[in-house]
Amino acid sequence: MMTRPITSWIAKLVIAACAAFAGNMTIAQDVYPSHIIKLIVPYAAGGSTDATARLFAQGVSTVLGQQVVVENRPGANGLIGTESVARSPADGYTLLFGPIATNAIAGSLYTNLRYDPIKDFVAITEVARTPLLLVVGPSVPAKTLTEFQAYARTTPKPLNYASGGQGTASHIAAALFARRAGITMQHVPYKGSGLALNDVMGGHADVMFDSIATSLQNVRSGKLRALGISTPQRSSIAPEIPTLAEAGMPGFEIAWWFGLFAPRGTPNAVIDKLAAASVTVLGKQDVRAAFVGQGLEPVGSSPAEFGRKVAHEAEFWGKIIRDAGIKVE
Repeated sequence: MMTRPITSWIAKLVIAACAAFAGNMTIAQDVYPSHIIKLIVPYAAGGSTDATARLFAQGVSTVLGQQVVVENRPGANGLIGTESVARSPADGYTLLFGPIATNAIAGSLYTNLRYDPIKDFVAITEVARTPLLLVVGPSVPAKTLTEFQAYARTTPKPLNYASGGQGTASHIAAALFARRAGITMQHVPYKGSGLALNDVMGGHADVMFDSIATSLQNVRSGKLRALGISTPQRSSIAPEIPTLAEAGMPGFEIAWWFGLFAPRGTPNAVIDKLAAASVTVLGKQDVRAAFVGQGLEPVGSSPAEFGRKVAHEAEFWGKIIRDAGIKVE
């Protein structure tokens, strides 16, 4: 007589337990991040963008409790890797470590750009900024900016300036410098700043604007000579290097920044979590020390702040590029 009610009661308990378990599993699956995050660097390994991304990814992995893996996708001066992120699922598992070149400058340089730097991405945080060093290799005898300008004007053929690729900050900075200095130089683009810097040190290219993060150690080892730094004030980690203004070119100021971006449409909750993790990482004393030691100023801005900066930088660089008549070769 009691078997059927008891069996029915047990069946209901089992069903309820299964439903609760399934609900908990759904919640667990919805917790972000639940698996590896890919951080795309649109340049080859070894350059300043790659080095900064790896330092940042290591810290974010610790804060999020999930591995953030840096994946290099070089090609077409950073455009291939950047476009691949713009076309990726907007779920927070494929992110872009974008420099100023791909996410502020490119929009004014390329008429056939296959992504929109503003509309196709959500700006999460400015990770770091760094000044540029004007460096020369062993093929150039000049030790000061004045000597370099005189040497460039008297050489039988134009000097070569290396860059990390067409449209990169190192390209634009050198083109503007040549214009301001009244000298002619030949652009030699590479697939990444690391490769370009190696050729400057090897004497295959003459001069380059590069991030202090990757150039300073080579300057101090004697492989390069620094003629000036692109910020209004001298760097605290390299106070011996004069600003370009002090060296003889007043008003020449350029900063190179790196930021974290996600494909447009990524949920706000994911963006907020990534932004919070980034701010936490960039606020840690050991991380800040590591960044500063590489010539980087850690930032950690909010999505709104960084979004406004990217839009302003795109407009600012667009005017400079148009006024200077800089073209991608």
